[in-house]
Amino acid sequence: MKYPLTSSRLKRSPSRWLAAMILFMILTMPLSAAAQPTVTIEIDGTPLALEVSPVIEAGRVLVPVAPLMRALGAAVQWLPESRQVVIEYQTDTVVLTIDSAQASYNDSLVQLQVPARILEGRTLVPLRFVSETLQAEVQWDEVNRVVHVMTQETIFQPRSIPFTVINESQLAEVPGL
Repeated sequence: MKYPLTSSRLKRSPSRWLAAMILFMILTMPLSAAAQPTVTIEIDGTPLALEVSPVIEAGRVLVPVAPLMRALGAAVQWLPESRQVVIEYQTDTVVLTIDSAQASYNDSLVQLQVPARILEGRTLVPLRFVSETLQAEVQWDEVNRVVHVMTQETIFQPRSIPFTVINESQLAEVPGL
Protein backbone atom coordinates (compact mmCIF):
# COMPACT_ATOMS: atom_id res chain seq x y z
CA MET A 1 0.00 0.00 0.00
CA LYS A 2 1.36 3.37 -1.03
CA TYR A 3 0.86 6.43 1.13
CA PRO A 4 -0.32 9.45 -0.85
CA LEU A 5 2.21 11.93 0.65
CA THR A 6 5.42 9.91 0.65
CA SER A 7 8.63 11.81 0.14
CA SER A 8 9.03 10.55 -3.44
CA ARG A 9 5.54 11.78 -4.33
CA LEU A 10 6.19 15.14 -2.65
CA LYS A 11 9.32 15.57 -4.73
CA ARG A 12 7.28 15.06 -7.88
CA SER A 13 4.53 17.44 -6.76
CA PRO A 14 5.89 20.71 -5.33
CA SER A 15 2.41 22.22 -5.10
CA ARG A 16 1.28 19.40 -2.79
CA TRP A 17 4.40 19.86 -0.66
CA LEU A 18 3.77 23.60 -0.44
CA ALA A 19 0.11 23.07 0.44
CA ALA A 20 1.06 20.55 3.15
CA MET A 21 3.61 22.95 4.63
CA ILE A 22 1.15 25.85 4.66
CA LEU A 23 -1.49 23.68 6.31
CA PHE A 24 1.04 22.51 8.91
CA MET A 25 2.09 26.10 9.68
CA ILE A 26 -1.50 27.29 10.04
CA LEU A 27 -2.43 24.42 12.35
CA THR A 28 0.63 24.79 14.55
CA MET A 29 0.78 28.60 14.71
CA PRO A 30 0.47 29.70 18.34
CA LEU A 31 -2.46 31.90 19.22
CA SER A 32 -0.11 34.58 20.51
CA ALA A 33 1.16 35.10 16.97
CA ALA A 34 -2.32 36.12 15.89
CA ALA A 35 -3.12 39.81 15.92
CA GLN A 36 -3.62 41.09 19.45
CA PRO A 37 -6.91 42.84 20.07
CA THR A 38 -6.61 46.54 20.72
CA VAL A 39 -6.25 47.99 24.19
CA THR A 40 -8.92 50.43 25.34
CA ILE A 41 -8.21 53.22 27.83
CA GLU A 42 -11.00 54.55 30.06
CA ILE A 43 -10.68 57.69 32.17
CA ASP A 44 -13.30 57.74 34.94
CA GLY A 45 -15.38 55.28 32.89
CA THR A 46 -15.22 57.26 29.62
CA PRO A 47 -13.28 55.77 26.69
CA LEU A 48 -10.27 57.87 25.67
CA ALA A 49 -10.21 58.76 21.96
CA LEU A 50 -6.73 58.16 20.53
CA GLU A 51 -5.28 58.77 17.06
CA VAL A 52 -2.57 56.17 17.64
CA SER A 53 -3.48 52.88 19.32
CA PRO A 54 -1.87 52.03 22.66
CA VAL A 55 1.14 49.72 22.51
CA ILE A 56 2.12 47.02 24.98
CA GLU A 57 5.87 46.79 25.47
CA ALA A 58 7.41 44.51 28.10
CA GLY A 59 4.02 44.21 29.80
CA ARG A 60 3.56 48.00 30.02
CA VAL A 61 0.95 50.03 28.14
CA LEU A 62 2.25 53.05 26.25
CA VAL A 63 -0.27 55.72 25.17
CA PRO A 64 -0.12 59.04 23.32
CA VAL A 65 0.73 61.66 25.94
CA ALA A 66 -1.41 64.61 24.77
CA PRO A 67 -4.91 63.06 24.96
CA LEU A 68 -4.11 61.31 28.25
CA MET A 69 -2.84 64.50 29.87
CA ARG A 70 -5.84 66.53 28.62
CA ALA A 71 -8.17 63.91 30.13
CA LEU A 72 -6.29 64.03 33.45
CA GLY A 73 -6.21 67.84 33.51
CA ALA A 74 -2.44 68.20 33.14
CA ALA A 75 -0.41 70.47 30.87
CA VAL A 76 2.07 68.89 28.47
CA GLN A 77 4.97 70.46 26.59
CA TRP A 78 7.25 68.95 23.94
CA LEU A 79 10.92 70.02 23.86
CA PRO A 80 12.16 68.87 20.41
CA GLU A 81 15.84 69.77 20.89
CA SER A 82 16.17 67.51 23.95
CA ARG A 83 13.41 65.05 22.85
CA GLN A 84 11.65 65.50 26.18
CA VAL A 85 8.05 65.63 27.32
CA VAL A 86 7.32 67.88 30.30
CA ILE A 87 4.07 67.20 32.19
CA GLU A 88 2.83 69.66 34.80
CA TYR A 89 -0.05 68.95 37.15
CA GLN A 90 -0.79 71.13 40.16
CA THR A 91 2.61 71.31 41.91
CA ASP A 92 4.08 68.19 40.26
CA THR A 93 6.41 68.06 37.24
CA VAL A 94 7.29 64.92 35.28
CA VAL A 95 9.98 64.94 32.58
CA LEU A 96 10.39 61.97 30.23
CA THR A 97 13.10 61.69 27.58
CA ILE A 98 12.40 59.62 24.48
CA ASP A 99 14.08 56.18 24.62
CA SER A 100 15.47 56.83 28.12
CA ALA A 101 14.70 54.47 30.99
CA GLN A 102 15.01 57.35 33.46
CA ALA A 103 12.43 60.03 34.17
CA SER A 104 12.37 62.98 36.50
CA TYR A 105 9.54 63.43 39.00
CA ASN A 106 9.73 66.67 41.00
CA ASP A 107 13.51 66.77 40.43
CA SER A 108 14.03 63.15 41.60
CA LEU A 109 15.24 60.50 39.14
CA VAL A 110 12.93 57.54 38.63
CA GLN A 111 13.81 54.30 36.82
CA LEU A 112 11.20 53.32 34.20
CA GLN A 113 10.48 49.76 33.13
CA VAL A 114 9.69 51.03 29.63
CA PRO A 115 10.82 54.39 28.21
CA ALA A 116 8.72 56.90 26.28
CA ARG A 117 8.71 56.28 22.52
CA ILE A 118 7.76 58.04 19.30
CA LEU A 119 5.36 56.06 17.08
CA GLU A 120 3.62 57.33 13.96
CA GLY A 121 4.70 60.87 14.83
CA ARG A 122 3.15 60.70 18.31
CA THR A 123 4.88 60.59 21.69
CA LEU A 124 3.83 57.55 23.70
CA VAL A 125 4.44 57.37 27.46
CA PRO A 126 4.08 54.60 30.06
CA LEU A 127 0.44 55.02 31.14
CA ARG A 128 0.71 53.65 34.68
CA PHE A 129 3.76 55.74 35.57
CA VAL A 130 2.42 59.09 34.36
CA SER A 131 -1.12 58.45 35.66
CA GLU A 132 0.00 57.40 39.13
CA THR A 133 2.42 60.33 39.42
CA LEU A 134 -0.64 62.53 38.79
CA GLN A 135 -2.39 60.79 41.72
CA ALA A 136 -4.73 58.68 39.57
CA GLU A 137 -5.40 54.99 40.19
CA VAL A 138 -4.79 52.49 37.38
CA GLN A 139 -6.30 49.03 36.96
CA TRP A 140 -5.71 46.56 34.10
CA ASP A 141 -8.57 44.31 32.92
CA GLU A 142 -6.72 41.50 31.14
CA VAL A 143 -9.85 39.73 29.89
CA ASN A 144 -11.31 42.79 28.15
CA ARG A 145 -7.93 44.47 27.51
CA VAL A 146 -9.09 47.69 29.16
CA VAL A 147 -7.01 50.05 31.30
CA HIS A 148 -9.19 51.86 33.84
CA VAL A 149 -7.77 55.16 35.07
CA MET A 150 -9.61 56.77 37.98
CA THR A 151 -8.86 60.34 38.96
CA GLN A 152 -9.08 61.56 42.55
CA GLU A 153 -12.65 62.72 41.89
CA THR A 154 -13.84 59.17 41.18
CA ILE A 155 -11.69 57.06 43.50
CA PHE A 156 -13.90 55.69 46.25
CA GLN A 157 -13.06 57.32 49.54
CA PRO A 158 -14.70 55.54 52.49
CA ARG A 159 -16.01 57.90 55.11
CA SER A 160 -17.57 57.36 58.49
CA ILE A 161 -21.25 58.02 58.97
CA PRO A 162 -22.30 58.90 62.51
CA PHE A 163 -25.04 56.72 63.96
CA THR A 164 -26.51 55.78 67.30
CA VAL A 165 -27.25 52.25 68.35
CA ILE A 166 -30.73 51.90 69.84
CA ASN A 167 -32.41 48.97 71.51
CA GLU A 168 -35.87 47.57 70.79
CA SER A 169 -37.63 49.62 73.44
CA GLN A 170 -36.31 52.83 71.90
CA LEU A 171 -37.45 51.75 68.41
CA ALA A 172 -41.05 52.71 69.10
CA GLU A 173 -39.94 56.28 69.86
CA VAL A 174 -38.31 56.72 66.40
CA PRO A 175 -40.61 58.87 64.25
CA GLY A 176 -41.66 57.35 60.93
CA LEU A 177 -41.24 53.72 61.96
